[in-house]
Amino acid sequence: MIGKFSCGKRPWPNIFMLKASIDLCNFQMSPYAGLGRYVQNLVEHIIPLSPDGGISCWFDRTKNLSPLIRLSNRIPQIPLPRAPFGLHTDGLVYKRFFLNQVVESIPSPIIHWTSQNYLPHRFGNKKHIVTIHDILRLVLWQYYYPSRLAFESERRYLSHQLRGATKIIAISQQTKFDLVRLTGTPEAKIHVIYEAVDPVFYKIATSDHDADAQNTFGIDRPYFLFVGQIEWRKNVDTLLEAFLQLIESEGPRYQLVLVCANGESGFQKIRKKIAQKKAEKSVKAILCVDDEQLASLYRNALAFVFPSLYEGFGLPPLEAMLCKTAVIAARASCLPEILGENALYFDPRQPAELVQLMRKIADDSSIRTEFSARGFEWAKNFSWEKTARQTLDVYDEVLSASGTAV
Repeated sequence: MIGKFSCGKRPWPNIFMLKASIDLCNFQMSPYAGLGRYVQNLVEHIIPLSPDGGISCWFDRTKNLSPLIRLSNRIPQIPLPRAPFGLHTDGLVYKRFFLNQVVESIPSPIIHWTSQNYLPHRFGNKKHIVTIHDILRLVLWQYYYPSRLAFESERRYLSHQLRGATKIIAISQQTKFDLVRLTGTPEAKIHVIYEAVDPVFYKIATSDHDADAQNTFGIDRPYFLFVGQIEWRKNVDTLLEAFLQLIESEGPRYQLVLVCANGESGFQKIRKKIAQKKAEKSVKAILCVDDEQLASLYRNALAFVFPSLYEGFGLPPLEAMLCKTAVIAARASCLPEILGENALYFDPRQPAELVQLMRKIADDSSIRTEFSARGFEWAKNFSWEKTARQTLDVYDEVLSASGTAV
């Protein structure tokens, strides 16, 4: 065994009753991003469903430790032993030769890796479950790799890693389809378990309080809203082109509000195009919002527009639905799967289609009312308690198949 474990001041789990230990590394690295929130919400909701103390978590003591304070004291946290020879835990040598040995030392029959970003070269003798959020870099490989040879090398490496997993959790049917097609993973090995809106935001979104973000940010006209990073796969260029066509024909009756998750660097990518069209007063970038302001922006928009070319799940449209806002979404990747018949869809490569939908939803309040009501009811079907319960079911299935008592 490499090193020994200690839970510090956290409650020590009964190692004879442990069923699974969950990887916190993604939470340590990006506590406020999508992966980090997935990890936090999963562990916060899975612990109450395991009153026997059957769940623990493990973390890398060389990574950021401050996010761990945010987790409930009910969650046992096990630090991994330090890497030997002073190796960096993100390095290839450590992952290839040592990570599997270190993780095999955790006193739990199941190891749950919360993304493919932090996996060993090969798995050991324990049962390993891996959550895959998306394999964007393989699906749209032309944008990420300099050659097909480089893409094939990465594809084969991930296929090799996943071959040793006992089960894989995909966050959408789209991700499952991509895994089967590109890595050759057997369908029977993959369980689809949906995510949900963050509970803190859920509570704010469904309350009667409104933070009046329109006044705060100087929004003085009916507006369409986008929330997310401004990057090529989010396809904001198509949204901007459609909006500029709309105000060219309708006049400056509307605004487009962009909540830029990647801040000023994201907005800079489209600033020149806005200036060329002299549309600075019609397109507003918001670089920083809190949850109450975000809920207010959703709630008061004519519609939330999500033109993304590829998503593993797509939380912003569900957030908009919880705020009773109609959603216009791209007919692409997992979005029709996640949103069902409760959104209006367009071809993400056709700005003219989006212009028609924006005009339609702005002119007809009955359509806005219909889709805001349908979306709200639909979004309530997703919950973290359901996600946690289904994840526990996967643990139990693995333990039953291995003959371990559940």
